[in-house]
Amino acid sequence: MNPRWLSILIFSLLLPAAGAQELMVENTTVVTGESAEVPLLVKDAPNIGSMDIILRYSPEVLALEGVGKGELTSRAMLRYAEKEPGSVKIGIVQIGGINGDGSVAVLRFRVKGEVGTSTMLSILAKASDAKTVKPIALKTAGATITVVEKKAEQPEEGIPQEEEKRGICGPTLLALLAASVLVLRRVGMRG
Repeated sequence: MNPRWLSILIFSLLLPAAGAQELMVENTTVVTGESAEVPLLVKDAPNIGSMDIILRYSPEVLALEGVGKGELTSRAMLRYAEKEPGSVKIGIVQIGGINGDGSVAVLRFRVKGEVGTSTMLSILAKASDAKTVKPIALKTAGATITVVEKKAEQPEEGIPQEEEKRGICGPTLLALLAASVLVLRRVGMRG
């Protein structure tokens, strides 16, 4: 074999797969004092067999509660470890590969930050092909997570707020009970 062709072949095997694959989190708002789920999304996944991901965020704003599987990784093995507050490492392996667009993991945080604070969620990642185990180039896009206050709950339209608080009032409850007794007696007489 020609040495030139051999060097081109070896070089092409060492190059990561080409494409516009992206691992990202979208900018989002979270409510202070509550738990929040933040999906880790992949775009144009090309048969990813494994991923090693490191996410960093401010531990003054968010506290990790857990990491779950995403819609594209329901059959995957997922492990995570929080080595220190503000940094979590996630490992995902899926036989058959991860393909397409969607979530690969869902991060659950307790929101510690005050209203108006925010944190950058940065991503570092490595991926490999499910069949060839060759590296796959992944663009990563972090996001800003901003803390907001809880919105006041609004009653449903058409239900006066006073009735919503009271529930079923006395006369309505008595009418329902009387109707139920009549129905039960008629059913019993026919049987």
